[in-house]
Amino acid sequence: MIGSTNLSTGGGVGSDELTATSANVLENTTYVGADTDDELAEGTMQHLTSRATITHTAENATKVIEGDAAFTSINSDGTARAEIRYNGTEGFITPNTLFAVPQGDMATAGGLTAEKLLEGQSAFGIAGAATSDATATANQISSGKIAYVKGSKITGTLAERGQSQYGNFGQGNGYVAINALPEGIYRSNGAAWAPEARIATSTLASGIGLNASVIKKGVSILGITGSYEGYYSGNGTIYNRGSWGSGYNIGWFTSYVQGVDDSGGVSITQQQTSIAITTKNKYRQSTEAVDIGKKKLIVGNPWNNLTVIMFSKRNVNCTLKAEIYNSSGSIIAQSGQVADGTEKTISINLSNINTSFYIRLENKYVSSSSYWYSEDFTILKIQLS
Repeated sequence: MIGSTNLSTGGGVGSDELTATSANVLENTTYVGADTDDELAEGTMQHLTSRATITHTAENATKVIEGDAAFTSINSDGTARAEIRYNGTEGFITPNTLFAVPQGDMATAGGLTAEKLLEGQSAFGIAGAATSDATATANQISSGKIAYVKGSKITGTLAERGQSQYGNFGQGNGYVAINALPEGIYRSNGAAWAPEARIATSTLASGIGLNASVIKKGVSILGITGSYEGYYSGNGTIYNRGSWGSGYNIGWFTSYVQGVDDSGGVSITQQQTSIAITTKNKYRQSTEAVDIGKKKLIVGNPWNNLTVIMFSKRNVNCTLKAEIYNSSGSIIAQSGQVADGTEKTISINLSNINTSFYIRLENKYVSSSSYWYSEDFTILKIQLS
């Protein structure tokens, strides 16, 4: 006992009428209570604030009492709060006393992780990692759209290009391309044909060397109407005793058959120094001839004369003929020589012919009874001059 007092005299109350015990009285404070037998005693309730050894900061002496757990909860009054539990010795605290747990415990209670914090930011001792693996740059993000990369806000600069854009013509080893399309984002917007790379028809035509002069007259390709009416090259030689002129070959020769029976056809045989034309049927009133340039017309403008050298094995009642036809199949000039078993030179004046044409060669036999048909012949030379 600290001391004694007589509470029973003078009409007072005794310890047996009191309820306070040492645990109910602050330490370093005296009292008379149920457990003091009417004597003075010292309280044992700990002064938790005074006993605390931790302060808010080294410069701020506000006491901090350690808790043992942290929680988040919606309390009974409907308010969501962060809570710190104190589970230590009972005691007394004064106002302006702080309760604390390690930052990590509070972060865990709130579900906070590094992945929920932007890189470069920190909270409750956790360094942010969100967007740390992002690698996009502004020119890879749609213009005006916002993204976060490594903790930093980025506004996109990549242009939206819509459904289609025009490019240029490109050509490589074994391919052609539409190139130099503007960089950006292309979208279908629900269209099955989109996105689409486009090229102006004029650009494509220029890229592939397409122009009116290489398109057949009257034919339109990529909006270009052709003006090409034929073909010529070199010095005008088409064929000369075994030699072909530049750009010409046996493919320029096609058979022509018309008459009573036109099923036979014409045989065109290239020999060492000549071209043999063999008519197969020799029916009366039947024409079997050979056309030169019908598939690919000859331009008439540069030439003034056509010279053809031919001969016929049959030298009786045969006429070797050369005829000029326009692209419509109408005859516009002709000439011939009576066969006599020797080479015959046939000439046609072309100076007034300003259109494309093809040549037809024939050896026509006329019988004594005026029936006619085509005979075999040999071509030695075809020359434009």
